[in-house]
Amino acid sequence: MSATTPFDLTSFLAARTALVNHALDRFLPSEATRPATIHKAMRYSLFAGGKRMRPALCLAAAEACGGNPKHALPPACAVEC
Repeated sequence: MSATTPFDLTSFLAARTALVNHALDRFLPSEATRPATIHKAMRYSLFAGGKRMRPALCLAAAEACGGNPKHALPPACAVEC
C-alpha cells in the first residue's frame, strides 16, 4: 500500500485565494475608469479582506470533477461578488 501525502488546507486556500484575487483584479474596472466613484467602491468592497471560501469551494469542485481550476475562475469570482 502506498503512503498518501497529507492535505495542506492552508496552502490550498492560499493558492486559490491568490488565483481569485488576481482574476478579480483583472475582471474589475480600474479605479480611474469612469464613473470612478463606483469602481473605487466596487474594488474596496471586494479587496477589503476575506477568506475567499466560496470561490475556493468552487475551484475545488472543478478540480474534484477533473477540470482545470483556471477555467472555473469566472464562476468562482461571481460567487464572491
